[in-house]
Amino acid sequence: MANLLPLGLHFGLADDVYHADPALGSTDLKAVFLDAIQFQFDRLYPADTNDETYAKLWGSAFHARSLEGRNVFEAKYRIEPDPKTFKNLIVTDADVKLWLAENGVSTRGTKTKADRVKLIREADPTVHVWDVIKAQFEDSLTDGVTGITAKMAKEIALAIEWMGRHPKLAGVMMDGAFFGGAPEVSLFYEHEGVRLKCRFDYVYPGLFVDLKSFRPWRPREMRKTIIKAIRDFRYDLQSAAYRKGFAKARELYLSGNLAIHGEPPTSNFVDLLFQKDQIQWLWLMVKATGAPTSTLIEFPDELLVFEAAAREIEQAIAIYKSMVAQFGEYKDWMPEPDVIVLDDSDFPTNFGIYS
Repeated sequence: MANLLPLGLHFGLADDVYHADPALGSTDLKAVFLDAIQFQFDRLYPADTNDETYAKLWGSAFHARSLEGRNVFEAKYRIEPDPKTFKNLIVTDADVKLWLAENGVSTRGTKTKADRVKLIREADPTVHVWDVIKAQFEDSLTDGVTGITAKMAKEIALAIEWMGRHPKLAGVMMDGAFFGGAPEVSLFYEHEGVRLKCRFDYVYPGLFVDLKSFRPWRPREMRKTIIKAIRDFRYDLQSAAYRKGFAKARELYLSGNLAIHGEPPTSNFVDLLFQKDQIQWLWLMVKATGAPTSTLIEFPDELLVFEAAAREIEQAIAIYKSMVAQFGEYKDWMPEPDVIVLDDSDFPTNFGIYS
């Protein structure tokens, strides 16, 4: 397949290139574990819609700004013009006609608003016309460049500012971004014949930081809010998949078989990265609505919930292999044909009893 990347550890790999490789990431493994039939359906019949919601775009832009820095953020994103920032802005067709009349410009022969806007541009190209401003902005969105609203840009800037005030983050951030480690480190490897991948948000030797933005729908004590987000989105499975990837990368490194692609931040970075067999896993949870609080959450691997997540990742890989063997890798996967027979244990003890 044309999009297959070489196995190994990749530094500086573009996000779209990473996602184009069909290796199974943590999101895929989570989907296989929860509903393998739906996973395969979504893979074979992707929805023909743009699901780039405000929250997803916010998270992507925030990742770029805080993990990769200002220059990368500004190369990837353009802030949409805000009409409130322009003096004497001409917006409607009525505004256009009024300006032309006041400045003695004939509209004879014009049929559309665009025709009349062209007359303004010819008479005085310094006049602010909203249609022109929008068109110029759209033209600036070349391949790989995405527009974000001024509102979103302000929210991200404030979240970055608050992160910089966190006493445990201030020392590892410069100009609103992490420094001293490596951002967006990608790993591709094989396990039992299955091609797998991970993309670590920010890596320091012995410490992996995973950045999450979340949007609680009602006020709640922060610890409970974050734990609910971890449970709802099964972030535990992502952590387990990534730690599995790290363990495999270290095994390959120690045997001299780990290929390195791209440029690590320092010449000894990879050596330092794999000195220890354990890593500290931190989630940096940033609230994306209201006060943009930043909370650090450690997820120790000795927790029972992590052990369970690690088992479920192995189960996901086993399920995937089984379904591929039964139906094929890129064929429809079908559910078990057996009839489900219900018994009393499927219902609560008070089911059907009314007082």
